[in-house]
Amino acid sequence: MEPLTPVRVPWDRLRAWIDWHADDEGRAPPLTKSELEAISRLVPFGQREPDVSGEDSVSSLLHLIQARRLPAPTFVDGTVFVPVEGTMMSRFRCVCSVEGFGSFPCLGLGVGDGLEAPTFQNKKDAKKYAANGSPPKPPANPIADPPKALPKHASPIPEEEDSIIRKAAESAADMGFGTLDIVTEPDAELRSGFFRGRPVFEHGVGLPQGVGVVEGVLGKREARVLVADRVLLWLEGERRERRERRGLRLRCCLRG
Repeated sequence: MEPLTPVRVPWDRLRAWIDWHADDEGRAPPLTKSELEAISRLVPFGQREPDVSGEDSVSSLLHLIQARRLPAPTFVDGTVFVPVEGTMMSRFRCVCSVEGFGSFPCLGLGVGDGLEAPTFQNKKDAKKYAANGSPPKPPANPIADPPKALPKHASPIPEEEDSIIRKAAESAADMGFGTLDIVTEPDAELRSGFFRGRPVFEHGVGLPQGVGVVEGVLGKREARVLVADRVLLWLEGERRERRERRGLRLRCCLRG
């Protein structure tokens, strides 16, 4: 078979096509899937995936948050499709936000001008990267450090913590949910010392899913207290709603 005759590449038309599509005014139509895949064979899209192997940044962030008594971080992840060497591939991106500190990654923090936040082949690495840069800097009025000189595993206010658990149990029984048990177990997604917890009601049929559930809490006792605190908060709201419903029924009866 004879070798192919060299073909002259129409570079001038290719440059014109690139300039047209790169126009900031957006006159050109969006590129098709085939066009994106073809370009990805020539140049890579996006940034190189950052190396987060060997890091446990999610656990470190949660530890820091609890030590400083800051609001719990929120993680928002999403799936994006990126052309990679001629094929559309799913990639993950995650943003971590801490109230009063902002979010990471964002422009200037993990994202350069004209670039997008990096994507990852798996969701866990995307979350680790987001946690690694959060919180980016202390707020204008930093929160005072917690009191020192507490022995390991000691609780600064055990009476108050026991009171929260007791109030949650009494309120659950008073509202007809029966006895309240709190189940805790090690959080398998984090390093040793972190726990997840959930409430178990004797009569809990019909309760909204996720009431009182916590994850990534440093310390078993702390996880129990946080579950009780969230249960108590939900029960107080439920009690108000019941009073409002009773009042509405009473007004309807009086009008009838």
